[in-house]
Amino acid sequence: MSGKRVFFAGRDTKLRDRLAEHCGADGCREIVDAQTYSEACEKSADALYAVRVLELALPGGDGCALCRALRKSGVSCPIIIVSETDSDLDTIASLNAGANDFVAKPFN
Repeated sequence: MSGKRVFFAGRDTKLRDRLAEHCGADGCREIVDAQTYSEACEKSADALYAVRVLELALPGGDGCALCRALRKSGVSCPIIIVSETDSDLDTIASLNAGANDFVAKPFN
């Protein structure tokens, strides 16, 4: 991901910090973050990112709806949805929304 930007939508500051730590070591230029659905829509609409990491539960909306909207607008970069639950229904909904992967917390 050298020289790339990463988008993170969610309120999990520990996850965001770990992502920034990992990406910084990998040569990533910047992590852009949003804490609410509306902020995520605004910040992700006009920028190019190497990857988008979306929490399933966002204040004002959810990661699946955001993923669906991003795919509908032509976003083709990888999208990963992260959730506190490990539900088959959440996994299926995330993948059906266009996510490349669904990851349940906690994870390494």
